[in-house]
Amino acid sequence: MVSTQIERAIIVHGYLGNSGKHWFPELIDDLVKIGIDARATDLPSPEQPDLERWVEHLSLTIGQPDEGLLVVTHSLGGLAVAAYLGGLDYAFTLGGLLAVAPFYNPLPILPELDHFVAAVSAPEEKLATIGRSTLSRRVIRSDNDPYVPRGHSERYAQQLGASTVVDASAEHFFDRRYPSIATTAGELTQLGQSHAGRST
Repeated sequence: MVSTQIERAIIVHGYLGNSGKHWFPELIDDLVKIGIDARATDLPSPEQPDLERWVEHLSLTIGQPDEGLLVVTHSLGGLAVAAYLGGLDYAFTLGGLLAVAPFYNPLPILPELDHFVAAVSAPEEKLATIGRSTLSRRVIRSDNDPYVPRGHSERYAQQLGASTVVDASAEHFFDRRYPSIATTAGELTQLGQSHAGRST
């Protein structure tokens, strides 16, 4: 039995996002209340996302992942994190990964992101590597997302080896609070405390 403790959480936003938007501040407050050092990062030029710049930023923000870290992503942030973690040239163990509305395939409604998506090489392999290296993994999607088709998030979850939580009528998770996110993030911090294997 391996005992670990989630101590920190980093929230990674997506296209047009920033650290103060959507449910990020509320989730930070929820995690801080249970003793987690939580913060959201601000990726450079979110209105014109560039994979190289985003990965460089994540290398400074996340650094070397460890069992004490929970990474929470939204939308395009899930692909950026996959590119960063999946591109590391050393073995690591990440405590937890929670991806909200993630994808790695092009979005028909947002062709302006095609260049970013195409720049991530072998995303399936990267996600599989991350899955094997992460103790607890979850994907949350809605049943009526106008931007990310449900199959996109399901494929992401499958490659990651993660179970999926479906939040009815949550669209693309732009509101200030979602109990599904707060509850799942809290569960992942608890799952990180004791492992006889990996939780999915």
